[in-house]
Amino acid sequence: MENLLEWKEEYAMGFEQIDSQHRKIFNIINNLNAALKEQHGKDVIADTLNELVQYADYHFKYEEVMFAEFHYEGSVEHIAEHNAYCEKMARFILENKETNTLPYRVLDFLIEWWTDHITGSDREYIQCFKEHGVK
Repeated sequence: MENLLEWKEEYAMGFEQIDSQHRKIFNIINNLNAALKEQHGKDVIADTLNELVQYADYHFKYEEVMFAEFHYEGSVEHIAEHNAYCEKMARFILENKETNTLPYRVLDFLIEWWTDHITGSDREYIQCFKEHGVK
């Protein structure tokens, strides 16, 4: 099955850990898409959705620790974006539990949010991280 979300060089941040984490998030989104298309059971879909939420939380915490350590000036706005994403995903999970279905619009949201976030907000901390020697 073709991946819904392909990694492109334009998504690379230049930081090994962060790029690796972003690639893993793309992989989990692709797994979610496959589970929906192949009409896997609700447990598989719920597990994949939970994996995505947990891994995104891990990724956000990784960034936020460095924001604090480096006194990144844009951290408040950036963390607010992380929190809004988490709230939206919590609503999707609740909807999935209540209806035993996950709308395809969740995939639209995930693609748009992650590609916009990586090519937008995440770019704003590149200089700060480079100044602190992040590789």
